[in-house]
Amino acid sequence: MIGLLKGRSLRELRDRSASAVRLARERAGLDRGLREPTGRDWRGLLASGSTAEDVDVAAVVAAARRVLPGLTDSSGAAAIVRNSLADDSAAILARADLIAAGTFPLLGFDGLDFGMPVDWHRDPVSGLRAPMAHWSRVPYLDADVVGDHKVTWELSRHQFLVTLAQAALLSGDRSYVDSATGYLTSWMDHNPPGQGMNWASSLEVAFRSISWIWTIALVGDQLEPELVRRMVGVLHRHGRHLEHNLSTWFSPNTHLTGEALGLVYLGQALPLLRDATRWRWKGLAILANEHPRQVLPDGVYFEQATYYHRYTTDFYLHLALLHDAAGEARPAWLEPLLTKLLDYLVAIRRPDHTWPLIGDEDGGRLVWLKSRNANDFRDTLALGGWLLGRPEYCSPGAAAELVWLLGEEAVEADEADKGDKADRAVKFPHGGYAVLGDASVADWMLFKAGPQGGLSAGHSHCDALAIEWMVGGTPLVMDAGTFTYLERDGERNAFRGGSRHATITIDGQAAAEPGAPFRWKRKADARLERWVSATDATLAVGSVAGFSGRAEGLRHRRTIVWLSALRAWVVFDEVPGVGVFTAHFPSAAGLGLRMLEGGAEWTRPSGAVATLRTTDREATVTRRDSWYSPVYGRKLPVPAIDIRPRTGALACVLYAGGVGEVQVAGSREHGELRLRIQRRADVAEVVMLGDVVQVNGRTLDDGAMTD
Repeated sequence: MIGLLKGRSLRELRDRSASAVRLARERAGLDRGLREPTGRDWRGLLASGSTAEDVDVAAVVAAARRVLPGLTDSSGAAAIVRNSLADDSAAILARADLIAAGTFPLLGFDGLDFGMPVDWHRDPVSGLRAPMAHWSRVPYLDADVVGDHKVTWELSRHQFLVTLAQAALLSGDRSYVDSATGYLTSWMDHNPPGQGMNWASSLEVAFRSISWIWTIALVGDQLEPELVRRMVGVLHRHGRHLEHNLSTWFSPNTHLTGEALGLVYLGQALPLLRDATRWRWKGLAILANEHPRQVLPDGVYFEQATYYHRYTTDFYLHLALLHDAAGEARPAWLEPLLTKLLDYLVAIRRPDHTWPLIGDEDGGRLVWLKSRNANDFRDTLALGGWLLGRPEYCSPGAAAELVWLLGEEAVEADEADKGDKADRAVKFPHGGYAVLGDASVADWMLFKAGPQGGLSAGHSHCDALAIEWMVGGTPLVMDAGTFTYLERDGERNAFRGGSRHATITIDGQAAAEPGAPFRWKRKADARLERWVSATDATLAVGSVAGFSGRAEGLRHRRTIVWLSALRAWVVFDEVPGVGVFTAHFPSAAGLGLRMLEGGAEWTRPSGAVATLRTTDREATVTRRDSWYSPVYGRKLPVPAIDIRPRTGALACVLYAGGVGEVQVAGSREHGELRLRIQRRADVAEVVMLGDVVQVNGRTLDDGAMTD
């Protein structure tokens, strides 16, 4: 008992005790608020004290449409998409047809069949069905009992209802509304408040609430009045569940901020409810209190997962929209926060307008308005650019989402490519990220040299000092992605393991060691030690400790030098005190890989794209089969390169073009590394000794080249 109490504040103990009492009452059936409201229950729900029959459905729809600027005239938004964005309109209709037929494209699964009628508690991938019990007694993380909880929950986020509503407005076909009606009725019939898998995560309750509000705003005037009234009653139970079961102590990350946003949505969209004002203010307070803890001073989301950074950015962008729609001034802290969040996304954006999926990626979205690849965040950036008056954030292809969110004026934000304004030599000292490259030729490298993430680091991977690499806009070395959150078959830990990332392992061990699906046996303490950016060279140095076994107490140090004129990067790894380590370079999908003596060459049918070479003549270079996951639930076979040096140091040169386009020579004696790299008339002499790095006789130091 003492161990359970240790480290907990009085506030946490008080909250947990109150929660335990409340759950006991719910499970005993003593809480009338747990059931769907009927009859006299409504008098306690409505601000007017009236009954369900007195609920003005037209007023409910009007209030929902005032939640966001674009929803004020949803028919007008649909007309713009239909007339000006024909491809997007066709894609929405095609997706809606699948959904109406009972086939759901979710996450990385092209089409999942949950049965007809839908079994809302079944994971069709595993075939397992979660037990019907009070939500607190559903073991949703036990894959042997419920299957993949992500798949079951993704369906009950009900974001497909928004797709059906969009399709109804785009086509004028009422059958899409009828389909939405059937799904809503079925879900409410088979998921009574507080019962079953789909109430077990408060974040899922929040996302579903937002989906229902969007559905009412888009097609509420086409739904049967009794259905809308029933939705209002069940949405009250969603709000009640949220405020009583916030992730304040369990998952105070995007779970908590997403739940808070759900409360703001509910409070703003349903002013007829007596609790609406309290929910809104509670949600606003949480979002205000959480951002200093969840977002590092340089704008990096604290869990070190780029997809969850995207979630966080979306949450606060929607908060700005909600304030604007309410006619209220945005909080003074909100615009600086959004600027930091968005500047980071701009900085790590790849030259092909995709994003690296560092750490976990769960395939979900806040609101599903258009199908996008998991690594495509353009809609997030475009919304931020519009709200903050920063057109340089915008890239082509985000107009469809902006129209639904903002209305007619948003079309202008997508008319032309504003260009890639990202500074390709930039660092984030708190998050530990560095970007080295040249936007003019679409060369790019991301170096991850930061902490493993906040709290339990549940969404981080064994990626300390890892790189991602592109040349001429072509992905070459990539993070493996996530694929699954399940521990079964070992794939969860395999995908977040060290050999699936472009870093090193010692005796097969990464600096960090994963444990349970969202826990770690050992975390790594990587940090960005140095950063020097000059006209023709950029230096980034990071280090990490945390290895176990025979490697315990060792520190891995990685030095990267970007030579812009040569379109080349030097990657130098040192592990003093160890005889053998392995450097891993997992490849991107879709390229040929030709192994060379001392390296490899990435190819396309048109010719060589890029080359990796080591100057260690005795290093062992091998090709290995590996996997890459572009989105949760899907994986593709890819090759990987493993290099084992003969000593505790390894220098690799990565450059654009085929093996013969650059001449590389090097030696290492008495701890000093000397490299000569030449591309046609351009030559770089690189010398590394301890903390001193010289390029052509000049020292990279203190942010400048000095003689």
